[in-house]
Amino acid sequence: MPNIPEPVRLIGNPEENFYILGKKHQTAFKSLWQKVMPNESWRSRLDSLTERWRRVEATPIPDNTWGVWLKAYCEGLEITPTRYLQFLARIEAGALPHVLAGCTSVFRWDEATQGPQHLRLLDWPLALVNGETSEHLLIEAPGKPALLLIGIPGLAFLPLSAMNSHGVTMALHAKYHSLQHADGRPVSEAVIEGLLTSKSVLELRKQLKNFQTQRLWGLNSCDAAGMVLAMDIGGPQVDVISTDLREARLLVFNNAPLVKNKDLENVEPPTFTYFCKTRREWCLERFEKAPTEHPLLALTRAHKLHRSSAPAVTLSTLQAMMFSPATRTLDWSLGSPPLWQQGTMLCWQDLFNTHMRQPQTVTASFPKEERHEWSLRQHYALAQKNLDLKNITAAFHYLQMGLASAEGEHRALGAWVWAWWQWRHLESKRDRLMLYHDTQETLHRTSPNYRGHVQLLRLILEVELGLVATVTPLDLPPLLRLWSEKFLTTPSSERGQLTKELEVRLDLHDLTPLNAWTQRHSLR
Repeated sequence: MPNIPEPVRLIGNPEENFYILGKKHQTAFKSLWQKVMPNESWRSRLDSLTERWRRVEATPIPDNTWGVWLKAYCEGLEITPTRYLQFLARIEAGALPHVLAGCTSVFRWDEATQGPQHLRLLDWPLALVNGETSEHLLIEAPGKPALLLIGIPGLAFLPLSAMNSHGVTMALHAKYHSLQHADGRPVSEAVIEGLLTSKSVLELRKQLKNFQTQRLWGLNSCDAAGMVLAMDIGGPQVDVISTDLREARLLVFNNAPLVKNKDLENVEPPTFTYFCKTRREWCLERFEKAPTEHPLLALTRAHKLHRSSAPAVTLSTLQAMMFSPATRTLDWSLGSPPLWQQGTMLCWQDLFNTHMRQPQTVTASFPKEERHEWSLRQHYALAQKNLDLKNITAAFHYLQMGLASAEGEHRALGAWVWAWWQWRHLESKRDRLMLYHDTQETLHRTSPNYRGHVQLLRLILEVELGLVATVTPLDLPPLLRLWSEKFLTTPSSERGQLTKELEVRLDLHDLTPLNAWTQRHSLR
């Protein structure tokens, strides 16, 4: 059986507790620092901070509870709070800018218990994970409601999922675009301060309505009475959906904006809307009828309703959990990412009164085809993780392992990605000519979702190899068309640099011209 997550209990003096927690997190944090801030050495950058930089760029730390805890934590990490917030801002902006996670929140009213449930899938770049994939912080500070913060080891102040002792839940969902608000605050301040001062989502909404974040985030919450709050916060813009789950019965949110904004369409990944839409439809169909099994099992089983639709669990799903706000219960799936159900769940009952003592264990068995699907997706996930870590040999190995048993849509996905990765890492003209001939077969076997991606590769190879053009920009989807037109009008001596903008990802199911959505724009 996988290791059971042992909660970190911070009970008593919070400043002392967060200082000790910072000491404990030093190794994990430095490992993350090296990946998120690769061009900045740990000590040299700290020593070279100037008074001008401190005065002009330093983010003021408020004297609220969040600020006090942050200062104590940073003292334990041996880093200034300003520097730590700069690190968090880099993560919020996309530490690995080409990674698109696919978090999902499902809110449902459970007829059996007559209470709300908040199911939550957390996606995270697997290349930013070492060892333990989660950390449960149980915080009980004098005069404050208790908090359960769930995140990644080393990132105590980026709580990605949370619940307070009043039963108010919170799940952060990234919203992908290139806009940045210079006057915004870290999203962790909104989460912690909001949960420390709210007994219901109505109170939470009042707390957050004037909060401005640096990036666009989705905050999805539920309370013990069954009220659901979904908020998109980015700079001064706040979009809100507030619903009584007793009437709505079922709600699904992921990374799609709550309100369609045409200004953001050109700075979103090319199949972003489709990526979100199909995952939402999958969840709605999965829960259209009350499942006969545990809801978390239903959400994370490996079989799909439609071969062409994207399941809620993606290749980057790191955590799968369910909050029951009325009973303060947490159900948790154990296993290796991607977090398809692997047979073991934990259940912590009344977790704030019992301090998350030994959980109950729930086991389930699955047919051969579901175990096969999980194995296939694990190969794909490991392929993408190793490519992100620049371990090219391992990336090709795991992708080939997946392709060896893949069929249908799974094979179509792996086949076009295999072709692009070969182009990226093959250098001789002979190899590329063979690849060009192979893409003709790939084109016939791939699905319409990926045909434009293969066509773009053929266009590039035709230019590089001096072949007769069979593909023009008009044959491509709009965003790829724009990139191809730029490619064709760029001098040949500069095209090599331009092609580095293309990222081909298994977890996103897409090919992304990075310059289209990861450059930063400052808004005031």
